[in-house]
Amino acid sequence: MTAKDIVEPIVLTNFESNSNTSIANQSNYILTSNINNGISPFIRFILGLLIPVFLLVVPLTLFSIEDSLGDQYEWTYGQNEFNTTLYNVANNQYTGNYSLEGDYQITGCFVIVHEPTISTFHNYRCDDRIYGSYSFQNYLDEFRNENQFISASEVMSYRFEFDNQTNISHQICCISPSDYVFLINVNIWDNTDEYHSYSFHRVSGDRNYTINRCIDYSGICSEKVGNITENGLINLNDSENITNITMDFRTYRNVGNWSDNPGIIQFDDENKHGSQINILLNSYSEKVNQEESDNNMQISTRQNDVASGGYISCCGILIISLILVIHGFATRGGVAQAIGAFISFILCPILFVSFFQFN
Repeated sequence: MTAKDIVEPIVLTNFESNSNTSIANQSNYILTSNINNGISPFIRFILGLLIPVFLLVVPLTLFSIEDSLGDQYEWTYGQNEFNTTLYNVANNQYTGNYSLEGDYQITGCFVIVHEPTISTFHNYRCDDRIYGSYSFQNYLDEFRNENQFISASEVMSYRFEFDNQTNISHQICCISPSDYVFLINVNIWDNTDEYHSYSFHRVSGDRNYTINRCIDYSGICSEKVGNITENGLINLNDSENITNITMDFRTYRNVGNWSDNPGIIQFDDENKHGSQINILLNSYSEKVNQEESDNNMQISTRQNDVASGGYISCCGILIISLILVIHGFATRGGVAQAIGAFISFILCPILFVSFFQFN
């Protein structure tokens, strides 16, 4: 490179020479341009408005991920259902086979009757969790054999009037000889002027109920006046003054059983259901229930983490809008940016709520 190729800066100076002092005074002048190269107000407005709006993609995506994770929950609680067919082998006694995987155990069943003119569900249960009555469950615990099907009625009411007989026995109407009676409530009325109430109770392990007359309001009911047997026979040894009895009760019967190894089901409710019936079995696995619970806990943790990111990003977007507002007012020509950012500060929450309201 030659000396003529070197470009040297030019400095404009004001040079004064004083011959008396030989001191040179020099002043530098800075030249500025009047050409405006800044961002236009319209562009500033658009930036202030759209930057926070575009950032909404982050929380919307995170909350959508959280929602999709909810589809991975499993709420079977370790329970499973499967069908098996029972065949009429002799005298309306139905038998069939089944198999279970892992640690599944039978917990309940529904018998499905298919006939040409009827399709009926009979509520035959295989466990003690029956009809939502704790007292009935505890009662069945005493008498139900393991792996036994139970058929129970709904609550029934019965009323019987006496005709001043001293001793009487009366069978509750419409009960099969194979049915057992579970008493819920018994009310006895007499025609005496004195106060008499009656109580019924049974001893654990005994299906029969004892009826006692109460002496007074003290609640002492020690005078035995009769009993109600397990099959619904009312026996009174002192009914001279008793006018009527009303009672609420259930009936139940044993209708079958099953064995786990090998898996054999036997069913007989004393009714004919054709050559075969289908039975819907409910089963439960403790292992599957625990695995499902652990998996749901992990999903819940991931959902909480993703949701936390969504909430933080929402707050971050509002903070960015405020920063843009402050920066706009603090910068020459930035008022349009501040206005756009302020609008986005109001608009972003509205857009966020609207997105989830319509999805």
